Parts: sequence; C-alpha cells; structure tokens
Amino acid sequence: MNDLLYILIDFTTADARLETSCLFHKVHAGRHRLGLQTSQLVEEMDRAAQTAYQTFLQDRRGAGDWYGAVSIDVAAKFLGEQIALALAQPAAEENAANIPEMLSLALSVFR
Repeated sequence: MNDLLYILIDFTTADARLETSCLFHKVHAGRHRLGLQTSQLVEEMDRAAQTAYQTFLQDRRGAGDWYGAVSIDVAAKFLGEQIALALAQPAAEENAANIPEMLSLALSVFR
C-alpha cells in the first residue's frame, strides 16, 4: 500500500503536466458556472473517479494492505478530496515544496 500511495503522491504533486493545477479540478471548482450538459459530464467524471478510488481501496483491503475500519465509501471520498486539494494548491500559490508533505500526511491514514 505504501508504494502505491507514494506513486499517487508523486504523480499528484510532481508530474509536470499538473504544474499549474489540473484542468479538471479548475472546471470542477467552477462548475456552478457551467451549463447543464457540462455539469452532468463533470458529475459523471466525479462518479468515475469515486468508483476508481473505491475499487482501489477495496482491492487493498482484500489484499490485506489496508485494515481501515472506516467504510470504503467514506475512505474513497476522503482520498478524492485530498487529491483535489493537492491539485488546487499550486493554483492557490501554496509553496510547491510543501504539497507532497501535506498530501503524504493526509494519506498517512491509509498506512
């Protein structure tokens, strides 16, 4: 589980394609200004991400890598929110050197 979390943290905070924040996150944050069809598409992407997080956590629990007592749904929501926060921090001018450490701290609940 730790190796997978480190990969996720590295991708979320160090991938050059996300340097100025994720476009999806920017669209997501401004979805109240979007039209109906675009809002529905954003919601669909949210559900797909949530399903991926749930599957990941269920697989880790099944493999014995994660023993969390919290429900998969709550844990997946938490994971998604922490990733979203990490993606938003560069745009909010957070010190880039702090972001991986903050995300690592947040995700330490899964270790």
